[in-house]
Amino acid sequence: MSMQEIARRTGVSYATISRAFNQPEKVRPRTLLRIRELCDELNYRPRVIPNNLSTVSVIVPDHDHVAPIDGILLSYVVTELSRHGMPTVVATMQSLKSHPNVFQKAFIGILHEIDDEDMKLLRHYSKIGPFIAINDMADNIGPHATRIGSDHPDAVNQAMDRLIAAGHRRIAFVLRRLPVKGCNDRLDAYRKRMNALGGFDESLVFFNEEQYLFEGLRRIRDARPTAMLVGEAHLTLKVLHYGKLMDLHVPDNLSMITFEHAGGTQHLFPPITSVVQPIDDLGHAAARLILDHLAHPEQRKIKSQYLPYRLIDRESVRPL
Repeated sequence: MSMQEIARRTGVSYATISRAFNQPEKVRPRTLLRIRELCDELNYRPRVIPNNLSTVSVIVPDHDHVAPIDGILLSYVVTELSRHGMPTVVATMQSLKSHPNVFQKAFIGILHEIDDEDMKLLRHYSKIGPFIAINDMADNIGPHATRIGSDHPDAVNQAMDRLIAAGHRRIAFVLRRLPVKGCNDRLDAYRKRMNALGGFDESLVFFNEEQYLFEGLRRIRDARPTAMLVGEAHLTLKVLHYGKLMDLHVPDNLSMITFEHAGGTQHLFPPITSVVQPIDDLGHAAARLILDHLAHPEQRKIKSQYLPYRLIDRESVRPL
């Protein structure tokens, strides 16, 4: 049961239903009685946050799209908002649709791949109040959203600097093809560095769907790289496993650097040199931005802010 269904059954608008719960004094007594009687009959009790209460809604993926980074980001965002006394409502895309009256003040989005229907809903909410999109969403959401993300090209350049300093020139690159800006930013930065080294070689690149990873790595192996940059933390374990099956052993005959955001690569064997995403800084910065927007709505809003990665040198890069 949802507020939309209550509106349909009572024959009034959704706005009237919302007012009945939030501002009942603005609804005609007879209409209000009809709404309340139907809610009692259906045992419907909406989760309503009064309109005079400032809240921040943190939008997270539905359960089938959750990534390891999401819970960590959520923790940092909520902790920072709570430290400043700001109530937080955690919302999934499904809850945005079923309980829209709850989410009405300010928004922080921790989302990844968004279909067209959900994107329309996010655009709607970005017009209601301040909207901070963490990572790669803001371009698609529209001009009302502010993006805060990580500096992906800088991360690639840090990794390439480390590999080049170790004498490597045949450097492979592995990344899933996803419809997000960060993927293209990483690939473009890698291509520029390889061109500067003497030429970009397509045979050293896997940029495709994950189901083709094994075949892609076999093609890369035949191109005889001496090093590899894994552009996504999610792929690290699979690349190591498939590589061993193909007699690619890190760091004996293949040096490796990977992206990292949720930890763990320091516990692999060997510990993997990584460019680490600044998760804590992302969460804190998103919270501070939304608080600034609420405190000073008249000020001009920044459109984007990118935070640097940090290179952690471990044992997976071997000098030539």
